[in-house]
Amino acid sequence: MDIDWWEALIIFVNECDQKNKELGLDPHHIEMEWNHTLPQCLFGDQPCGQWLTLRQHAIASCLQTIALRKICFCGWHNKFVPKWLWEKCKEVTKKERQEWARKAGDEANSQGVGCSCASSETLSEWGRKGGAIVGARMKKDKTGIFAPGMQQLGGQTTFELGVGLFAQSTEQLKECGRKTTSQRWECLVTGHISTPGGLARFQKARNIDTSLRRRLR
Repeated sequence: MDIDWWEALIIFVNECDQKNKELGLDPHHIEMEWNHTLPQCLFGDQPCGQWLTLRQHAIASCLQTIALRKICFCGWHNKFVPKWLWEKCKEVTKKERQEWARKAGDEANSQGVGCSCASSETLSEWGRKGGAIVGARMKKDKTGIFAPGMQQLGGQTTFELGVGLFAQSTEQLKECGRKTTSQRWECLVTGHISTPGGLARFQKARNIDTSLRRRLR
């Protein structure tokens, strides 16, 4: 059955407005939002509207989004609306949300901020910090790779499948180690030169940001 979403919106907000008045609900006594019948984000500050509860306003914004096929909802609305309605909003605004994300990325690049403007060393450091936080949480909760029996299973499985560490020959492992230990990095704060791991330990011991380094060879 086809739905006239604009008609559904008008019926919904009118019924909510009438019910709220009958119950004596107003923004002086409970938390409410002013709902513009014609979305302010598209039509400006129009006088036509009604005071709605947060849940009512969230649903109305989603109905406006679907009826006009323009983003009129906010992220916080998610916890107030039925899942099917939220999914419908995301479906009809997929292209617009992708365009917003692209423009936000372009703006970040032009201002020299965001992940795309970070050095490879900084990205690596962010990854290490994030991994350490998640790893500590999994270890504490005994989930993920720290779940009972998982570590033994992981090692046994990689050995049986010949993947990961066991996918390389002894010569390949030695070569990989040689390449890593032959690298030399310099601390940009102290000028100390060492291997990647050695320099990381040196900087951490002195509370120096480990991203403040440069590769020499």
